[in-house]
Amino acid sequence: MLQLSKVSTPPSNMRLHINGEHIQFTVEPLVSLLDVLRDGLDLTGTKKGCAQGACGACAVLDDGKRVLSCLALATKYQRRHIIRIEGRVPSAEYGPTLHSLQSALIRNYEFQCGYCTTTLAAQTYVPLLRHRSFSFQVYLAKLTIRSRS
Repeated sequence: MLQLSKVSTPPSNMRLHINGEHIQFTVEPLVSLLDVLRDGLDLTGTKKGCAQGACGACAVLDDGKRVLSCLALATKYQRRHIIRIEGRVPSAEYGPTLHSLQSALIRNYEFQCGYCTTTLAAQTYVPLLRHRSFSFQVYLAKLTIRSRS
């Protein structure tokens, strides 16, 4: 008969850069990045949707790449630069105006409950990082047309 023993792994001391702010905390080994953001750090802009990576409500950017934080172990992101949906809102650190992505989303997209906003913003921000001539208005118009058909 197979005998399994429970191996306990001690919590890890973590450092993340979230929206430009350096944050240190302790986390258990199998905790998701989403749970750290929402439950551990009380940063609730990133949403918990399906908890299976299908809906995208948990999307964040990790050094310019979209990550589904409900599927990502927090310990994998030690010392990484995470941008959440609030990472581009007006603040003393980021300036007094909205990021052009946020302005375009407000002008061109009809928001309802807001759960899709996080993934829409993250998915739209990635091409901007790669191609500075990327047009938000054209991209959002295509998304809006697809969502209405």
